[in-house]
Amino acid sequence: MEQRGLFDNYKYCEYCGKPLPLNFEGTVCSACQEQQLFRDVKEFIRNNDNVTEYDVAKHFDIPIQRVKHWIREGRIEYKDSNLNAITT
Repeated sequence: MEQRGLFDNYKYCEYCGKPLPLNFEGTVCSACQEQQLFRDVKEFIRNNDNVTEYDVAKHFDIPIQRVKHWIREGRIEYKDSNLNAITT
């Protein structure tokens, strides 16, 4: 009888090493995907002047509520000169 280790039925996130089920689609856990998306959003905002939360949501094909949530959390913020523009 072959003994199997506790984590033999898992694969691991390529960024953080968190165990993922073998049937998990992809190689990155949801937490790392969220962090990467946020980094990409911040980079997009930095590289584009006068971008709005609607522009961000459309560009990344994410719900506007997700962008507004990041604004409410203070992770991204409105520019003073243009109330519709956001910055990081």
